[in-house]
Amino acid sequence: MEYNRKTIRVLYKKLLTFYPPSFRERFSESMGQTFNDLCREKQDEGRLSGFVVWIFVETAAGIMGEHIRLIVD
Repeated sequence: MEYNRKTIRVLYKKLLTFYPPSFRERFSESMGQTFNDLCREKQDEGRLSGFVVWIFVETAAGIMGEHIRLIVD
């Protein structure tokens, strides 16, 4: 299971690179740390798969929202 968590962490970090640069510079480190903490917690609860799907969808929506915000502003 450790290998899977490492893979998930790498994929999430890559997902964060799709945020606009200004957002990424400001928030990606804390988002990554929070993600790692929650992954550990959810894995201990046996709920890692559902959490990963939810957080990837949520993050993708946030990325789209930030790009739209840049266009509109």
